[in-house]
Amino acid sequence: MSGSIRLAKCVAERFNCSRGEAILYIEGAGVTVDGVVVEEPGFRVTGQEQIALLPGADLTPIEDVTFLLHKPAGIAVANVPELIVTENQAAEDRSGMRFLKRHRKELVMLDPLDNAASGLMVFTQDWRVKRKLVDDLSRVEQEFVVEVSGQISEGGGRVPMGGLLVGQWRYLMGHERF
Repeated sequence: MSGSIRLAKCVAERFNCSRGEAILYIEGAGVTVDGVVVEEPGFRVTGQEQIALLPGADLTPIEDVTFLLHKPAGIAVANVPELIVTENQAAEDRSGMRFLKRHRKELVMLDPLDNAASGLMVFTQDWRVKRKLVDDLSRVEQEFVVEVSGQISEGGGRVPMGGLLVGQWRYLMGHERF
C-alpha cells in the first residue's frame, strides 16, 4: 500500500518510544487501530487511523510458551498446529496467560505421533523444553500402549515396528504392552 508505514514505526513516533518497545506493545495485544486490537508490528497504516495504547499495555517481554495438546486418532499431524487456538484452551487452565498470536510463531513440534495414533503432543518455543524432551529423550522414561486383537502365543514374542524389533509383548490389564 503506497504511503503506508508499519504499525511499529507509527506507534514509536506517536507514543515516543523505541521501535522495540512499540513491538512489545503491539505483540502483547496492547495497541488498537480504529478500535481493533492488532498484534502484527508489520501491519500497514496510513497514519490517518485512530491508534491507541490500551490501559494496562506494558513492556513486559512475551515469554516463550509450551502447548500440551491431546491429538485424537485420525487427525493428520500436519493439521495439529491448527488446533492451537484460544477456543481450545482448557477451561481449567490456571496459567493466567492470555493467548496471543505471537504464541503461534516459531513453535517446534516435539516427537510427532503417527496420524493413526492418539496421545500427547508437545509444541514449544522454549529451547529448554526442547532440550529436555529431545536431547535428553534417551534418559526420559516413555510408555506406549498398543491395543491388538487375536491370540498371543505363550511367552510373548518380539514385535516388528517400522522394520525394527521393539521389545517383548506382555499381557497386562486387557492391553498388550511392549
